Amino acid sequence: MSRVNYTKHFGDKTQGPLQHTLLLSLVEKPLLDPPLSEQDREQSLLVTSMAKKNTPMVCGFLGNSEFNKGLLLANIAYQTKNKVLLVTQELFNNLFTSDLAKLIAQTQQQNAIIYFDLADDLINDNIDYADTDEPINLDLLFSVIEKYQGLVIFSLTQIESAERLKARHISVLTTH
Repeated sequence: MSRVNYTKHFGDKTQGPLQHTLLLSLVEKPLLDPPLSEQDREQSLLVTSMAKKNTPMVCGFLGNSEFNKGLLLANIAYQTKNKVLLVTQELFNNLFTSDLAKLIAQTQQQNAIIYFDLADDLINDNIDYADTDEPINLDLLFSVIEKYQGLVIFSLTQIESAERLKARHISVLTTH
């Protein structure tokens, strides 16, 4: 799977609060609108509306096209005038038990959208903490994320991951 170059949508990037995160600058204007169904367009507008109000919200983007998910993220960031904290898969593989709470707290100061890129392994309990042999505790992950006063998005490619999010009453937008 090829990785999307988010800098095409977000301009310059700077180091984020933790290694393997990038704080992406404000979107100047997305070049394209993401191709969405009518239902997904409505959900996208709802996500944007909630993010503009700084209402806590967690959702997932399900699809095989990282480019389309990047466009959707760029459009939401543009509409809300928020920066995006891109959390890469490398962070999951190097996450210490204390890192997640630090990440959320430092991101809250930035008022940024948190975007977990390629999060299927994380959602499916396939990642261990770097400092123990224990898998990352999803209940703990979501209890920390639910305290975040902003938008958190998980980028997914597997139906099973989307079903796990839906089981937690988290909405999932399908991209094409």
